[in-house]
Amino acid sequence: MEPLQVDVVHFYPRENAQPHNTVKFEVVNDENPTTTIVRRGQPFSGVVRFNRPYDEANDIVQLVFSIGDKPSMETMGKMFIRRDAVTDKHTWSASLLDVQEENTLSFKIYFYVSSSAFLSSHCWAQASSHTEKD
Repeated sequence: MEPLQVDVVHFYPRENAQPHNTVKFEVVNDENPTTTIVRRGQPFSGVVRFNRPYDEANDIVQLVFSIGDKPSMETMGKMFIRRDAVTDKHTWSASLLDVQEENTLSFKIYFYVSSSAFLSSHCWAQASSHTEKD
């Protein structure tokens, strides 16, 4: 099987703006917004699409968020997208909501209250697969 590679990551700028009270930010109201603005401590939704069907038993997906230009432990959040994610207001987590069209995952991100007030657009997804053990 070929390696799982990320094609697109999308965070629904307009849809997430409503519950986060960020609808008045200009970037959210662009004709085709690409920047999502969310407030700390509130969950938000997104999707990631891959180059091939996602195999829940073997593929591993991690989201990495970086706030600011110089990432550090205090300004970075990493989490694996998991169907059984445990949410906690003191840690980052990503809960798998659905697999659509076999290669697209919808998820919800939970990030801790002491994070920066807004997340910048620095996010990437990393994908890998379990290897078979004899």
